[in-house]
Amino acid sequence: MSTASSAPRPVSDWPEDPYPGTWPDHSYVVEPASDAHDEPRVLTVEASAEAASGWVVRAEATSTCLDDWLRERGLAPLSERVAVLSFGSNRCPSKVARQGGPYVNLRARADGLAAVWSGGTRGDGQVVATLVAAEGHEGDYFLSWCSPDDVALLDVVEGRGTRYDLVELEPGAVVLEDGSRPAPVTAYVGLRPHRWPVAGDDGRPVALDALARRAALFDIDALASRHALLAKLARAEDSRPDALLFEHVVETARLAIAADRYDLADAAADLAETIAKVIEKEEK
Repeated sequence: MSTASSAPRPVSDWPEDPYPGTWPDHSYVVEPASDAHDEPRVLTVEASAEAASGWVVRAEATSTCLDDWLRERGLAPLSERVAVLSFGSNRCPSKVARQGGPYVNLRARADGLAAVWSGGTRGDGQVVATLVAAEGHEGDYFLSWCSPDDVALLDVVEGRGTRYDLVELEPGAVVLEDGSRPAPVTAYVGLRPHRWPVAGDDGRPVALDALARRAALFDIDALASRHALLAKLARAEDSRPDALLFEHVVETARLAIAADRYDLADAAADLAETIAKVIEKEEK
C-alpha cells in the first residue's frame, strides 16, 4: 500500500514547466475546482481489495471507492474507461487540470518501453517526448483511465494523425501497483519525423529522465538568484560592467544550459551581449 500523504494538495504543487513537469510518486485523481476549493486538487488513490473497483480515493481519514467517487461527480466508472499510458507531461497534475483531463491516473511500471526525447517541439518551443521499444528497460509512468471524452481530448492535445498515433501496446507490458496487468493499453507514439526519437552522442535515443537526473544536480533557485544579482549589478546607474562581470554572466549561461534551463540561459546570454557592447563602447 502507498505511504503517500492522504491530505488533498493543490495541483500547483506539481508545476508543468519546464517540460515534462513534475508529478506525484503515487496514483492520484484530480478534483476540479469548486465552491469548496478555488484550485483543482490532487487526491491520493490506493489499491484496495475491499473496494468494488479495486481502488480507493483517500482524503484525510476518509477512503472512498474510486467508482463511487467518480459517480458522485457525474463521471464514468473504471469499467467504462480505457487505459492510456502517460509517459510525458500528461503525468503532471497541473497540465491535467489545465487541459481538463484525464482525471484518473494510476501509477504503473512498463517493461520494454522507454520515454525518450523527440526531435520536435510544442507551441511554446519546449522539446517533447515520445515512446520507444527498449528491451530490458523498466520505467515508471501512469495509466490514465480515459472516458470517451478524455480520449477525444487527448486526440486533439497530442495531434493524433499528424504528430502522434494511438497504438495498442503488447499485452502485459504494463503493471499497476496492485500487480494487475490491464489489457488493452494504448499509448500515443511519434507518427511523423518531428515526433520521432532524437539520438544522443552514442547514437541511441536519449531517455527522458536522463536529463532530469542531470538537472537535479543543480540548484536552480541559486542559479536564478545568481543571474538576478548579476543583472542588477550590470544595470545599476553607476555601473561600469567589466570583463570579470562578463565572465560571471557567461558562466551562469553555461551552468543554465547544463541544467537544461534554456530560458535562464537565454536571459544570461542576452545580458552577456549587453555587457560586451558596453565594454566595447568604453574601449573605443
